[in-house]
Amino acid sequence: MKISFQTFFDQCAVGMGILDANGCWLRVNRQFADLLGLSPEQLIGQPWRAVSDVHDVPVAQSWIDRLHAGDVDACHVEMRCLHADGQSRWIEVAGSMIGNGQERVLAVLAQDVTRRHLAETRLLESEAWDRFESGMQSTLRVVAHMVEMRDPYTSGHERRVGVIACDIAREMGWDDSRCSHMELIGLVHDIGKIAIPVEILSKPSHLTELEYALIKTHAERGHAILNTVAFPLPIAEIVYQHHERMDGSGYPRGLRGNQILPEARVLAVADVLESMSSHRPYRPALGVQAALTELCAHSGTKFDANVVSAMLRLITEQNYQLPARDGSCV
Repeated sequence: MKISFQTFFDQCAVGMGILDANGCWLRVNRQFADLLGLSPEQLIGQPWRAVSDVHDVPVAQSWIDRLHAGDVDACHVEMRCLHADGQSRWIEVAGSMIGNGQERVLAVLAQDVTRRHLAETRLLESEAWDRFESGMQSTLRVVAHMVEMRDPYTSGHERRVGVIACDIAREMGWDDSRCSHMELIGLVHDIGKIAIPVEILSKPSHLTELEYALIKTHAERGHAILNTVAFPLPIAEIVYQHHERMDGSGYPRGLRGNQILPEARVLAVADVLESMSSHRPYRPALGVQAALTELCAHSGTKFDANVVSAMLRLITEQNYQLPARDGSCV
């Protein structure tokens, strides 16, 4: 069965076009014209530059001019095209010069590869994001280690708060990524203590009013430190808020209710639970039950009621165990 060139040209699944030696369109099929959102009649007889407003001109001009100049016999390129409907698309174009002298023509094949291009772009962005996340995690781990080395008496507190916060967030139905971020934020929530004298942090007796006021500056100092780093999350602000309370009785800014970020509310409950359950230089561990009593007594006032409820479900219904002092590390 013989198929004429015209039939093949018209019915080809990909776009086909032919330019004469002067760079004018001799013939284009419907598929080619559709890539630009034009009709074949709008292209035939026109120089390719007549539709340059829809082409990625620098790329198109470079390879078409080289073909016409005889520098190369064939070329292949992907170029961005602004479709007539205003949407940006990517087109894969292959061209080859055929014939000699004034008989030379440029045969062009083209197809829409927008989906493939977008998929490749998303993959590259995903890989870049993964590298960024990995770098962010490493940075936060190093910072947390520095804080722990300086305050060995509460070593592991940041890690345990992060694990607890992550588990509470998961019980609240947060997605895996957001839960993992809670673990990372917990790692550095007390980074501001690096600016507090060790003698005060490890003091084996109750703090004076002045010393406690100095301790309370760690939230603001932590914000100042973390705010200098470009994180994809508002880590600095969350750290700034982790001692704020729902009724406005917290510090350092006396924020209340919806002024406090959800992550900071989770962190506040995890922080109290871990702190009261662990030994401190100035007192023995008070235990989980004492922490539960404190949190429940102030649920809906100082602490977010939904967060406290999630914590209670973990402990009373799921037999949740707090992470050990030498336990999980992010």
